[in-house]
Amino acid sequence: MKKLDADVLEFLGIQVGDPVEEELSTLTDSMTVFQRNIPAPPQLNPILGRSSYIDDIAYGAETWEQLCIDRDRLLYRLRYWGISVSLPKSEFGKETISYLSHEIGAEGIRAKPKIAKGVKDLPFPSTLKGVQSFLGSLNYYNKFIEDLPVIAAVLYELTDEKIRAGRDLSRAKDAFEVLKRKIVSTPLLRHPDSEKPFVIIIHANPWAACAVLGQEYDGSFSQFVLQGECCTIKNSDITQLKRR
Repeated sequence: MKKLDADVLEFLGIQVGDPVEEELSTLTDSMTVFQRNIPAPPQLNPILGRSSYIDDIAYGAETWEQLCIDRDRLLYRLRYWGISVSLPKSEFGKETISYLSHEIGAEGIRAKPKIAKGVKDLPFPSTLKGVQSFLGSLNYYNKFIEDLPVIAAVLYELTDEKIRAGRDLSRAKDAFEVLKRKIVSTPLLRHPDSEKPFVIIIHANPWAACAVLGQEYDGSFSQFVLQGECCTIKNSDITQLKRR
């Protein structure tokens, strides 16, 4: 492509007069997810304020006038590059939109309520595979639930034998219920304001770490990024008492 967004050109350090390779490269295993036409994983953060995802486009503005201007610019670029969109699947001028299983509005982003409420009556899994499936689904809520790795750590310690025998599952079941309640009541993650100072709150112990990034709004703290990681401990002398 010989014509690109000026911000992208500046970010890549490319001068307008630089020669552009027109020949398409062959498909290789070393190509990025975008070159291979595979949806980008969540680890790829936005660059220059742009988030990329195959098949979906979402945009917003602070005023109706700016929203219309951005829409016209977007449609112009789509037409310029010969990209078509499905009108029946498109929405314009909405206060909130559904995007990748999230609800996005002027105030912020939240998990889709219907998806969250689906786990309300979920029973405790009877197999290790069931526990692992539940833990895998928590990756979607990782940015919404503070201290998630700390709460879920006891579930990661379970074995199939222990679950089938039903021995010493009280702490695991308590953690399971706590996580279900937190999923149902996932908070609103506000959009960050670059003009306000940021606040980082960190929780950590020898086997898990969590961090919350937020800002102060109307005298109260509002988070917009929640992140955590649970460390796998093997052959450790840390007692159950220390873990608690």
